[in-house]
Amino acid sequence: MIPHRRLRVLLPALALLAACGGEPPPPPALAGGATSLPALGQLALTAFARGDTLTLHRLRLSEEEHNTKVWPELPAADGFPVDLAWQNIETRNRRALGRNLDWFRDREVEFADVRCDGETRRFARFSVRTDCWVRFRVDGDAQAEAQLFEEALEWRGTWKVFRWADEERVKVLER
Repeated sequence: MIPHRRLRVLLPALALLAACGGEPPPPPALAGGATSLPALGQLALTAFARGDTLTLHRLRLSEEEHNTKVWPELPAADGFPVDLAWQNIETRNRRALGRNLDWFRDREVEFADVRCDGETRRFARFSVRTDCWVRFRVDGDAQAEAQLFEEALEWRGTWKVFRWADEERVKVLER
């Protein structure tokens, strides 16, 4: 027989487990991301134009999110050290931020849309859209597009940048 005081602790836990269908609740969404792919594109574009590195940092996967939530599901995780993967991402991100912040400095931008022309990769808990481009108006009249991020990750309705694109890919389309 279970002692009375243990039942007071055990019964609410069992009720919670039963309410969840016998499974633990799903992991929480990613912190600080956007609510949609267009919102991610607009927030990223605005942050680059304002030189807002805090927002840019918030929109990208954190080391903890990458290492504990995303990395374990990626095919590269088999046999490749997570710390080396993160070091590579960090190196490329620093280069990307410098290039894009320089290009957008002192420019007026107006977001138009974002599209991802590549494949969508689906994993157990998230999906990744590839070859993403942000289209915008720059300096009042010119149409332009930039590959600010190559990949956007969606986790339970929250969108984040996998990493910033480290090659300068800004095209002014028309004046």
